[in-house]
Amino acid sequence: MKKILFFAFFLANVAVCMGQINMVDSTVQVIGFWDRNEKQSYTVSHEEYKVSKGDTTSRVLYTYDVDITIIDSTAKSYTIQWDYSNFNVVSELAFMKKLLEATKLNRAIIKTNEMGVFEELVNWKDVRTETMRLFKVLQKEFKEIPNFDSLLKQQMALFQSKASIEAALIEEIQQFYTFHGGSYKYGVDIESTMQMANKYGGKPFDAEVVIWVDTLNVTDSYSTICMTNTVDSVQLWNAAYEYVTKMASTLDIKLPKKEDFPSFKNTTYTTAQIHNWGWIIFSIVTKEVEADNMLKVEEQTIELK
Repeated sequence: MKKILFFAFFLANVAVCMGQINMVDSTVQVIGFWDRNEKQSYTVSHEEYKVSKGDTTSRVLYTYDVDITIIDSTAKSYTIQWDYSNFNVVSELAFMKKLLEATKLNRAIIKTNEMGVFEELVNWKDVRTETMRLFKVLQKEFKEIPNFDSLLKQQMALFQSKASIEAALIEEIQQFYTFHGGSYKYGVDIESTMQMANKYGGKPFDAEVVIWVDTLNVTDSYSTICMTNTVDSVQLWNAAYEYVTKMASTLDIKLPKKEDFPSFKNTTYTTAQIHNWGWIIFSIVTKEVEADNMLKVEEQTIELK
């Protein structure tokens, strides 16, 4: 009888611990359990707009598809290929439409560790070459716009190093692997400080981060994990002012005084529904930047087809 009870208890534990969710202690560990040549397809959408005095302006929307394929798997790492297609931009500004098209990748090859934690963009030099080629096309197309050439050259300077390309051109990839490699417990918030990419090309920003588990679903084999992070406002202000200083010099316009330059608050909200095998089912990131009674919102979703 004792052997039967022990066997039943063992089976019960196997049932609740299978995959990455452990209902015994209400935890989930996000790990990539991927096989070579395994492939999943996603739709990505990105929307940007500004809200000032209740009015919404400067709306930009673009969407695209991406096929994610595991092209190599070892005991220590995964090599993963992202192939992009069907890129579509909705914007009132022709320049913005062309700029977004110029900075969207055709293919990215990345490497993660054995847990699925993003490590590097392997083909960053190819990405840089293609991006520079497209920027030169823009130079010719919009050469009649005053100071456009100088402005574009300044933008091109942001995409020269591996670190800057990883910070600015693969946000959807960084978003996809946000929670991989971590272990999270339902009902227990994780609070810490972490480094966030700096799109202005300088040192990474410090950010206050809170992570928590919203859902553990054993029946459908997924968990939902959420995170908020708030960038250090002083570091953000300094980087923004330095960038504006360069812009003013490039465009030969008057630089605002430091005392007139607005303060910023940058908060990002991330929610991801993740299958036990480490594939994202749905992920959404909302970035809110507040300055001078104006709110700029960027929202990006990744959804399994």
